[in-house]
Amino acid sequence: MAAGLLVALGCAPTAAPSPCGEWGVDCSGQPVVAYAGRDQSVVLAAGASTAPVVLDGTGSFSNLGLTLEYEWRAASDAIATGPKPQVDLATGAHSVVLIVTDSQGNLASDTVAVTVTSGGGGGSGCGALGPPIVIAMFVGLSLLKLANDRRR
Repeated sequence: MAAGLLVALGCAPTAAPSPCGEWGVDCSGQPVVAYAGRDQSVVLAAGASTAPVVLDGTGSFSNLGLTLEYEWRAASDAIATGPKPQVDLATGAHSVVLIVTDSQGNLASDTVAVTVTSGGGGGSGCGALGPPIVIAMFVGLSLLKLANDRRR
């Protein structure tokens, strides 16, 4: 078996934690808590005029255990519904507001900042998936050790 270095590239997934508890925020008195996810930076693909962005409101919840409806707005226009939609955004800075409403009409909102920049090699290309990761491992470690031992 030949020794070598195996490198795997990918994008690390990012979770959408709730602001309650995890960051010391007491949400117990609120019937609905909206969480629009972490701010995002996305790089346009070469030749594209918009970038796909996955919005993540899955950290939102009802303290009453009720069903939630999700509406996403940018510049006062509705752009999507649902807890985790994909939208296409043009280059620039966008404030996207998530409005969460339960079946009794209780509502809450949260804002996520999304920055879309033109390509140029500076971005990871991972978009909403998270930071790039590199995993490296040696293949055939026993052969490398053997070669190293012979040099001594």
